[in-house]
Amino acid sequence: MKTSTAIKTRPYRGGYVGNLLSRQRKIQQIKSTIFITIKLILSGLFFLGIVTGSYKGYRYIVSSPYFNISDISIVGNVNLKREDILSLSGINVGQSIFSVKTNDIYKCLKDNFWIKDVSVRKELPDKFSIKINERVPVAILKSNGFYLMDDEGVVLAELMEGEARELPMIIDTGALRYKAGDRVSSEGVFRGIDIMKGIYEIKSSLKDLPLKEKISMIEPINHDRVKLYLRDKKDEYIIINNEDMIKKIRYLNIVMNLLNNESDDYGQKEFEYLDLSYKDKVIVKYKD
Repeated sequence: MKTSTAIKTRPYRGGYVGNLLSRQRKIQQIKSTIFITIKLILSGLFFLGIVTGSYKGYRYIVSSPYFNISDISIVGNVNLKREDILSLSGINVGQSIFSVKTNDIYKCLKDNFWIKDVSVRKELPDKFSIKINERVPVAILKSNGFYLMDDEGVVLAELMEGEARELPMIIDTGALRYKAGDRVSSEGVFRGIDIMKGIYEIKSSLKDLPLKEKISMIEPINHDRVKLYLRDKKDEYIIINNEDMIKKIRYLNIVMNLLNNESDDYGQKEFEYLDLSYKDKVIVKYKD
């Protein structure tokens, strides 16, 4: 009688194949890491080459005599000398045009109180342009001294009495002292400036009476009126405000012509003042 023997076997788990696949994955990961590392190194070297080349190119351009400033054009200056503007700007012929920052030059020049505005421009390869808009003196300010002043109330210079007599004088009742570069804050002074500017702007209406050339002094009276003193009169003055200036100047022309005709017919009759501060009438006050 035959007997049988049972043989136990383990289920197949694919151990050998699994180890092989795992080893292949590790190899692939190592290859990928090496590839990425090489790629990063090459990219870094490429970038470094670009930076180095760019820097060398920049250094070549900056140091090249081709871009050295050979001419500095300055226009618009009247009271400021060319040498003063160059000194303020810090620009010199011979320096590289790329070493000059136009914004810095603009700020340096704007710090000077004579300069109202300025344009600074590079003209490659070797030229530099500066266009100055200077402040223009329009009046003499009398305020515990005599000062040259522009239409924005900026004091441009201190004067001796009698200097610049061709300009009208505006009286500041505050009697403050100023120095060049200060900005006047008096409302009365700005009222006088506004009225004077209004007269200048309508000078085409003043053919028969060139009033703007005849104004010798402007004296504020109250919050909206001023006295205008004329050069060819003694103590006579005109009271005016800045409302409807064109109409009032036309009225003034008519009244002055009538007064001149009246003087021819009846002899010299001087007025003390003309008041144009009312809307539709002119008041004439004769001297006693």
